[in-house]
Amino acid sequence: MPANAVAAFAQQAAIKAHYLPTPVSETLYLSSLAGRELPQRAINIANVIQEQVRA
Repeated sequence: MPANAVAAFAQQAAIKAHYLPTPVSETLYLSSLAGRELPQRAINIANVIQEQVRA
């Protein structure tokens, strides 16, 4: 689980986090169907996600 998910868990005493000596990362992909225009609401969500990933 991501560290922020662990930190947000309401019952902290019920869980124990183990940290890896080497951080792990994975590439995120944003995809859509070829030739199809996304609705504006999907474009807005994609923009928010991209801003958060860059931060």
